[in-house]
Amino acid sequence: MGAPDETWLKREGRILVKSLYEFERNLQLKLIASHLQKYGRLTGRMEGAFGEIFTFERDAYPRHTVAKCPKVEKFGSKALAREALGNTLVELEKTLKYYRYPGVHRISGLEVVHHWPFLVSRLRRGTLADLIADPTQWTLASKLTVLVQIVRTLNYCRRVGLIAHQDLKPDNIFFDLPKEKYAIEAKDYVGMIHKIYVADFGSADAFRDIGKNSGSYPYMAPEQHTKGLLEDGSKIDVFALAVIAFECLSDGLHPIGERTSDVWPIRLPDKPRKWGHEEVWKKWARREKTISFDGRAQRAPVALQDIIRNSLSPAPERRPSVSDIEDVLWEALRTVDADSAAALQIQLEYVEELASAPGSGWPYMEGRLRDLRESYTRWSHE
Repeated sequence: MGAPDETWLKREGRILVKSLYEFERNLQLKLIASHLQKYGRLTGRMEGAFGEIFTFERDAYPRHTVAKCPKVEKFGSKALAREALGNTLVELEKTLKYYRYPGVHRISGLEVVHHWPFLVSRLRRGTLADLIADPTQWTLASKLTVLVQIVRTLNYCRRVGLIAHQDLKPDNIFFDLPKEKYAIEAKDYVGMIHKIYVADFGSADAFRDIGKNSGSYPYMAPEQHTKGLLEDGSKIDVFALAVIAFECLSDGLHPIGERTSDVWPIRLPDKPRKWGHEEVWKKWARREKTISFDGRAQRAPVALQDIIRNSLSPAPERRPSVSDIEDVLWEALRTVDADSAAALQIQLEYVEELASAPGSGWPYMEGRLRDLRESYTRWSHE
């Protein structure tokens, strides 16, 4: 792993551990694998514009774990590393506000590798984007059970203080398959075919807290495209939910008329460059829209089609509430598959009752959060 003089620095009589970004990339990966080996063998790495995800596998439970960190290549300087640490701190703080609800993807650990923070959680079966990409994986009824869970999770978070998640998209919604965990025959299982987890609360209420209104272009409400102070962000998520619901019902088609995965975040070679620019999405979000439910999407109950259209209104005050959407989704599910609706209601009430039991908080993660706050404060004053 290198000689001691490669991993330590001296400053003003103190011995300081070098930051992860100061090492060569190959050594970074070895350090990560070594420091996080309690989670098992490093099996994979994925990266996006701002973050990296490392997957681990071991024989003990849970077998599969994921460790998420700020992208080292992007934040590889002292000033930017401070920003990365701050972003991780905010995401952990906000997720811990909502972790008690079973539909929130729980962060179960915080690890620091050479001053670089890693948020640890269970590796789920897949994302909502994976389901949308393969229509053979689900039926109209199972699509509705997924949407009910997403909206119900948001309603819980709103009751305990959330105004807007602000970055709702299929890649930020995970699922597991309960029938695999409990070895239930698929033909005997109804209701919660896909157990849903809403994740990535790092941008939650950022419009209020730091004046950052943006999200991910295809899911941004018109008001998110404004600069400066946004007084009311309470209908941001309604717009995103409508886009997501339309994508689920139409097997990946965005209301703008293109398959989202064909144009964003990486466009196919035969698609115009315009899809990578905010302006095209902003113009669409701000205009009055005529939304057609064609093909498989037309099987959705009319009331659900109508509320999706209303939720895509450019005027926030004309959009329904998240609670209104949940009510319509439940009614749609009862119309499409009454047995699935009844089973899902029982299953959700059961897990929600377990989550609402009195408790003393989560001392371990609260302690790790304090540690991270102290690290950020020290780093900010160096």
